[in-house]
Amino acid sequence: QIEDLSKRYSNIQFIKIDVDKLQSLAQQYQIQAMPTFVFIRNKKEVSRTQGADINAVLHQINTTLSATIESVQLNKQKGTDAYIKSGDYKSALTHYQTALNQLQSIDNFLTQHKALLIALHCNIALMYLKIGGDENWNHCIRHCHEVLRRNIDPYNQKAFLRKGEALMQLKQYETAKKNYALYMKYDPDNAEMKAKWLEAKTQLRASSQSKANESDQ
Repeated sequence: QIEDLSKRYSNIQFIKIDVDKLQSLAQQYQIQAMPTFVFIRNKKEVSRTQGADINAVLHQINTTLSATIESVQLNKQKGTDAYIKSGDYKSALTHYQTALNQLQSIDNFLTQHKALLIALHCNIALMYLKIGGDENWNHCIRHCHEVLRRNIDPYNQKAFLRKGEALMQLKQYETAKKNYALYMKYDPDNAEMKAKWLEAKTQLRASSQSKANESDQ
């Protein structure tokens, strides 16, 4: 089946590696299971899939290796439709993640499409926040951090708010309070951020009081 794909997609070079003979290459790409398909574009790995799942391979070919800005925008819109029209957070998350993977495989995406990159990270963060659970809230925070990097958008309001909400859900009230306070140094008159800061402060005080009461018993 892979041979058939190599004939169908003549613009893509398919290379089969014997990991026993080329162990250094296997270590370089951290190959831990066979078969592993590593997808490389412009000398950089853009995605990978494990297992003999031809549909997974085909999906990666049609997304990361054949990505265009139009296909990124299409998947972004599919994510928005799933979220707004259907309230299907998991489906929306899948579309947003596909769009992000596609975008990151395109040349000069950071310099030419920074606003789109920020929007996708913020949307993904929101879906993780909506789905809920400790692991997903931590994923939310991770995507917020991607936006808040110095060379991206270090004072993005959506990223600060979503990171703060995830921290509140994790009951990390002190860290959430510091998060909101940091943004308020940048924008002291932001009413929404101040309200969130007060909420975190109140929850932190209540949590501290509860722990104090437990220790007295």
